[in-house]
Amino acid sequence: MRDQFTPTLAWHLTFTTHGTWLHGDERRSVSRNPSVRLPPDPFLHEYMQGKLKHPPVSLDASSRKIVREAIEDYCRFKNWPLLALNVRSNHVHVVIKAVENSSKMLNAIKARATRMLREAGAFDADRPIWTERGNQGRLLTEKAVNDAINYVLNEQGPEI
Repeated sequence: MRDQFTPTLAWHLTFTTHGTWLHGDERRSVSRNPSVRLPPDPFLHEYMQGKLKHPPVSLDASSRKIVREAIEDYCRFKNWPLLALNVRSNHVHVVIKAVENSSKMLNAIKARATRMLREAGAFDADRPIWTERGNQGRLLTEKAVNDAINYVLNEQGPEI
């Protein structure tokens, strides 16, 4: 049985763009406890939409390229082995070898992507781009790492 003493081999980090995957969504969402998936709830979803202060963010091809390059460059700079990356219009998947705390890695990647998007003029400084947090999947076995890489590279739908 694996526990907190089992070394983490890699992290599967996922984060979404602002306003595109809200609690109550029919695709389900993750609570603050990442092991708990929230069921679809149209009333909750409508309530969450009403709370948005900015419109939802969708990344166009140019923005996706900026995000991809920002993450690749930052991982090279930090010597973080990037195993898989897929930037979609409303979310990003990253599989990265575990070298630091997952929250630190996730926040740093999001911050770098945000900075590069703003410097390119893709988003104004007062507009949120990402949701506050993200999902941090702990990968403990080589099989789990390979499965996550396959999911990120081959199971996200057609190339966009």
